[in-house]
Amino acid sequence: PNGLIKIHERQFEGLWLLEEIVIPEGVTEIPDGAFYDCHALANIEFSKNLTSIGKYAFENCSSLISITIPKSVTTIGSSAFAMSESATAFINRAIDEAMARDHED
Repeated sequence: PNGLIKIHERQFEGLWLLEEIVIPEGVTEIPDGAFYDCHALANIEFSKNLTSIGKYAFENCSSLISITIPKSVTTIGSSAFAMSESATAFINRAIDEAMARDHED
């Protein structure tokens, strides 16, 4: 929702029918386990102001197919996308691009 500025740990955990999310611009951090076990989640649009994705934030989101991690993200917690096999290629590419940006600076 517009105006949302904080997401809490495990806030959306287990919402099996959640298919798509848009993280509002006011949100800078996705905490640990925030969307854990959201099996139907397929698409995520991140805030351009996002700086951190917590541990297990999207673990076991087995339908996840579309993500673009913004350049503003500097921290991705361990297992943030674990068990989300269909998103692996997107995640690996995003991490590679982020690491390349770090080496350019």
